[in-house]
Amino acid sequence: MKRFGWIFLLLVIGYACVHDPNDIDHSLPPTAYVFLTPPGFPQPNLPLDNPLTVEGIQLGRRLFYDPILSQDSSVACASCHLPQFSFADSSRFSKGVGNQLGKRQSMPLFNLAWQTQYFWDGRASSLRNQIHFPITDPYEMNEHVSIAVAKLQNSQHYPKLFQKAFGTKQITDSLLFKAVEQFLLTIISADSKYDRWRNGQDSFTAQEMYGLQVFEKELYNTSITDPRLIPAPPATLVGADCFHCHGNRNNPLFSNNFGYQNNGLDAIPLDSGRAPISRNPNDYGKFKIPTLRNWAYTAPYMHDGRFKTIDEVLDHYEKPNALSPNLDPGSIQKSATYGLRMRVFERNALKAFLLTLNDSVYFKKSEYQNPYK
Repeated sequence: MKRFGWIFLLLVIGYACVHDPNDIDHSLPPTAYVFLTPPGFPQPNLPLDNPLTVEGIQLGRRLFYDPILSQDSSVACASCHLPQFSFADSSRFSKGVGNQLGKRQSMPLFNLAWQTQYFWDGRASSLRNQIHFPITDPYEMNEHVSIAVAKLQNSQHYPKLFQKAFGTKQITDSLLFKAVEQFLLTIISADSKYDRWRNGQDSFTAQEMYGLQVFEKELYNTSITDPRLIPAPPATLVGADCFHCHGNRNNPLFSNNFGYQNNGLDAIPLDSGRAPISRNPNDYGKFKIPTLRNWAYTAPYMHDGRFKTIDEVLDHYEKPNALSPNLDPGSIQKSATYGLRMRVFERNALKAFLLTLNDSVYFKKSEYQNPYK
């Protein structure tokens, strides 16, 4: 009888150990996430050492919206990259810990899977490498990564979430960066009117099509200095020459993600731009070429947010530009003397086309929203 009692007791203990809910949940491998490349987009080079999983993406999303990573738990990644502004900021400079203002305008966060350099000056060569900069920046989160990791480790929920995502409760800076990277890689914008037109699901108006032609057309004959001598549109369209920096209809990203240009904002650039990163004096005053997608949600514009509206941006390119050092030798330098010389017809058509690049759906998706609300 005693023998059976011992057997029963061992079975009970064994059952309790095997059926601990935490052990069961944590022993399950993470669920592979299927990354769907939108039609017309090239296949991205996703990181092989950080395969996307449902649990990893969900963890990254929580971290993105959690102010725990900042010194006083007042600022999250999402504080400067808000969904309703296409994961950018409507303020010229974002506020960090202690209401300190940053030095550059927050860049929008979408379609990052197709980029290889990040920030206005390209200082980060991967999303994973990019993430530690805002955490340690004294004007942003102003925190030591090791302290941020310790706070996560000592929290009630994060060790369990890291175990579900990565198979370990031991949180490291590497796993922290990998989790946020996974979430950011899945933020995709690919449902604008341009996308539907390119995929044969929608049609452009005549004005939008004219705008595309203006966008893709070289500058008009610069030897004709009097715009009154240019034949009237639409027989002759004055080109805005946007495509050299932002690509053409066959570039769904609408940015030369490898390019850095000085676009003539100042005769003497106030910000040294990429030069301190590349250590090349020819990069002084040059900045990354941003995407034109979702521009309606990402104002203000330029690296310092100096322009509030798209009309101010167009005004800048249409007027003569200062011949500052390292000025882009392409369209900016070619139009520096007289400006683009677009007429009302071309300008309105260009704006109509640019409106087709806005995706009003993607940033409202539930999988991108704040999980704490």
